Amino acid sequence: LLDIVRDSTLGAYHAQAISAIMFIFRSLGAAACRPYLASTLPAVLTVARTCEPSMRAFLLQQLARLVRIVGADIAPFASRIVRLVHDQWSSDVLPHLITLVQQLARALPSRFE
Repeated sequence: LLDIVRDSTLGAYHAQAISAIMFIFRSLGAAACRPYLASTLPAVLTVARTCEPSMRAFLLQQLARLVRIVGADIAPFASRIVRLVHDQWSSDVLPHLITLVQQLARALPSRFE
């Protein structure tokens, strides 16, 4: 699945691959997902930066769900996520960006004081 996500020529399949990854993460739960964050999250963040605008809202929703699933384990990636939010700040995806920031704040309350 990650090979599909990392391959920009397979952009038509990114949504399905990310949906499958999210299903796996939800099924495994936070503790079992921890070892896979370092390989999964950078690929998802890259796609969120480079994807078609029509797919960006979906990816931001999935990122918010991922943050909710893994909770505080997202900490090593928080700065990358905040950078994505900053770079993508626009009215067409603003509600999804706000939801993502809210999930980050819930997962990492001490960083948002």
